[in-house]
Amino acid sequence: MKNGYSVFGSLLAGFLTVSFAGTAYAHEIPTAKAAELALHRIERLAALKKIEDAFQSKLKNLSLEMLITQKPTDPLFKIVASQYPNSNGTQRKVELLLDEDGKALQHFVSRGGEAENAPSWSEKDPITLAEVALHLIVEQSKDKPELAVFESALSELSITQETDADGIAVAVFTAKAAGSASLLKIRIKGDGSVESYEIVSKENEASCPAQPAPARPTSETDDAPDATN
Repeated sequence: MKNGYSVFGSLLAGFLTVSFAGTAYAHEIPTAKAAELALHRIERLAALKKIEDAFQSKLKNLSLEMLITQKPTDPLFKIVASQYPNSNGTQRKVELLLDEDGKALQHFVSRGGEAENAPSWSEKDPITLAEVALHLIVEQSKDKPELAVFESALSELSITQETDADGIAVAVFTAKAAGSASLLKIRIKGDGSVESYEIVSKENEASCPAQPAPARPTSETDDAPDATN
C-alpha cells in the first residue's frame, strides 16, 4: 500500500501541475493602487538618476496592463509612463513591472525624441498631480460606487492642462477602465487640491454630474526597496 500511495501522490501532483499551469494569480491590490505605486517608483528612480527627471515634469500618459502569470513571483502589472511626444512621433517611455503586491521588479526605458509642447507647471509637477488623482480614486471608491470600476480596472490615465475662469492652470486627468464605456474626468488645481470630478460617456455625454472635491488625501511613501535593474 505504501507504494500505491506513493504512485497516487505522484499522479495527483502531476495533475495539479498541469491544471494550474498558466493560471493568473489573484492580485492583492487594485489596479489604481498599482498605478500609484508605479508613480512613486518613477520618482524614486529619478531621484537615483536611473531615469531622467522629465518623466516627472513632462508626464503625458500612464497605461496599465494585467499580465498572465505562471507563478506568484512573476510580474502581474505592466505600467508604462510616457512623456509628451516629439515632433517626429516618438515618445520617451519607462516601463515598470510590478508583482501582485505592487513591488517594483524591473524597469525598462524606451528612447525617443525629446518631449515637445509639454506645458509648464508652477507648483506641483504632473507626476505629483497624477498621484493626487489616483489617491482620489483609491480612497473614495468605497463611498462613491461610480469610482469602483476605475479603482479595480484602471487601464489608462492621461493629463492635459486647461485654464479656469481666472486664467489659472488646472490639470485635467482622464481615466479609462477596462470594459467600461465611461470616462472619469478629474480636475486638480496647480497646488494639488482637487477641484471636481465627473463621469462622462466616451461620446462626451455626461452620465454623472460633477462632484465637489473631497478632503485632500495625504501623500504616501513608496516603501518598495531600490531595484538594481
